[in-house]
Order: sequence, then structure tokens, then C-alpha cells
Amino acid sequence: MKALLFSRQDAARLLAISLRKLDQLIQSRQVTVIKVGKRTLIARVELEKFARRGTCVKNGGRNGK
Repeated sequence: MKALLFSRQDAARLLAISLRKLDQLIQSRQVTVIKVGKRTLIARVELEKFARRGTCVKNGGRNGK
């Protein structure tokens, strides 16, 4: 059986992005989370939906782009 919910770490690994980038996506509401007690989980369907969208928020990082 495929997992339905993933931790932030596992979700970032599946999307091939950093945990910091995933947190930015969560904060900007581009990825929706499920809170179970103190745990933050992300549904498989949510990860697939984001991956199909094919775009990401601009990185306001060091290059300022």
C-alpha cells in the first residue's frame, strides 16, 4: 500500500526540493498541510497536485530574483 501522508522531510525529498523551500511553499499556501497533534503532514495528492502545476514561487534568496 502506498503511503497517503508524508512528513515535511519526506515530502521535500519526494519533490526534490530543500526543506526550507517546502516551508516557504507551505507558508505561501501553495502546498496545504494536515496537522495531526504536533505533526505536520502533507497528503500524497497535494504533492502530486503541486508537481503537476510545474511552477514555484520566486526565490527571494541571495540573488534577489
